[in-house]
Amino acid sequence: MLVKAVALSLVLGGVGFVENNAQAAEIGPAVRAETGVNKFADVLSYEDGKKINTEAGTAKVIATKAYGMAQQEQVDRKFADLQIREDMKKADKDLSDKIDANAKDIATNKTNIQQNANNISDNTIAIQKEAAARKGTLQMLDSKLVWKNKSAKMLTKN
Repeated sequence: MLVKAVALSLVLGGVGFVENNAQAAEIGPAVRAETGVNKFADVLSYEDGKKINTEAGTAKVIATKAYGMAQQEQVDRKFADLQIREDMKKADKDLSDKIDANAKDIATNKTNIQQNANNISDNTIAIQKEAAARKGTLQMLDSKLVWKNKSAKMLTKN
């Protein structure tokens, strides 16, 4: 289609075509030829047609290469986009896993803190009972010592 457009523009208007560094062939003026009874059309000479075909072939090769490069760029871009998405999913999963692990650690720490608070409370009560028991034992020992001392003094007086 591009080739036809180039040829038509050259024939009808003599317009130069430049695309992707490919320039249309330089051709001579169109020749007036009879195409039917009292019908004339401007046509190109055989040599001019060969020049156009050669240049059109070159333009087609260049356009095909450009199309191939654009296709490869699109494939590369899709691959890069896919890789970025995969990397983002992996990063999201890693972050989610870390958050879950931290949440479990926090729950474990809360449980441990509560257990430690209960242990401290139990130990405080046990220490208070032990202190009270020791105080009672000391008072009992003190009273026995006082009684023994009084008895001993009484015996020595007699």
